[in-house]
Amino acid sequence: MTLTETTVPFTEGDTVYLESGATYQYVSQYSEGHVVRAFIRHEDDEEPYLGRACVVPRVFRLPPREVFEEGIAKLIKTEEEIMERLKVARQQDAELAARARERAERFKQHAALNRIDDFIQGKLTHYVIKSEYGGRIRISTPKEEKCGDEKFSSDIKLLALFGKSNGNLEWKLSRYSDFSGNQNSEVWLCQSREEAMKIAVELIEATYASYREKPQASCYVKGTAESAKALGLTVPDDILRMIAADEIRNIQLEIEKYHKGLATQEAKLAALKQPEARP
Repeated sequence: MTLTETTVPFTEGDTVYLESGATYQYVSQYSEGHVVRAFIRHEDDEEPYLGRACVVPRVFRLPPREVFEEGIAKLIKTEEEIMERLKVARQQDAELAARARERAERFKQHAALNRIDDFIQGKLTHYVIKSEYGGRIRISTPKEEKCGDEKFSSDIKLLALFGKSNGNLEWKLSRYSDFSGNQNSEVWLCQSREEAMKIAVELIEATYASYREKPQASCYVKGTAESAKALGLTVPDDILRMIAADEIRNIQLEIEKYHKGLATQEAKLAALKQPEARP
């Protein structure tokens, strides 16, 4: 006998419970069982109504929780374990999210770091390469960038992140796979040809603006202009005129230098031809 069973006789109309916990109305005792009618409730009904009479072997005056106590305890324990694992998982997720936010904030301090994850995932398809000398700018792909010593190695050129004394970071591409020599070109990493073209145009325009503000050796901006033409861009007329004027000045300086050298050599020759100059 369970704690919810009773030896006190049931009377007609009593509310009783089955082992499942279902609620019934007691009708009468029948042989070794009991006649009961189920309480039935529909969503639209305010009060339940009684179903057809049926015979059940056992009824309880109180809901028989004892019958399910062991199973309920197991479920409660399982729920507690799941909730504890969920709590740990949420803490780990929060920690990972916090670290990700911190890393993102650190990456924001250096634009060059924004491409590290793309680089690791192989999403980078194009490079914008600016030569260290000559002002030349070109668009390439990782596969196209073979080493200068490729007859001895099939490695691609070594891409590395450089730090400057002012804290700035920039990507550079070495000519040799072992990073020997000092021919390193600055590189912008891109995920498409369109992105690479946009960056190349910005670099070219920045070079033009710098040259207009403070004209330097024409060989630098000339290299940029030739790069622009190779990319299908039109070189501004004022830049072409400035390059031409600078080249004319350089040629004139070379001519003057040549004439001065010639005059010096002619004077030496004339001196040698004088009789007193002969041994």
